[in-house]
Amino acid sequence: MENGLIGLTGGVFGMALVLVLALIVNGSLFSSLAQFDTLVAVPWAVGIMLAAIAICLLVAAGVSWNATRVRPLEVLRYE
Repeated sequence: MENGLIGLTGGVFGMALVLVLALIVNGSLFSSLAQFDTLVAVPWAVGIMLAAIAICLLVAAGVSWNATRVRPLEVLRYE
């Protein structure tokens, strides 16, 4: 759950950053903001959010999978 929320937060911040940068580039390259459409279609936005969540969950699953394969006594031996 936590990693899913981290992925969602990262996706939202990433999309906001791209939108702001697109507006800045648009303002510096073009004289009017009407020439460049910066809106993202809803299905694409949902897909990007789901992809960010899926990536975070897969990374968390991989890390926890490797951690569960180590015996506790082996870890404590090196402590």
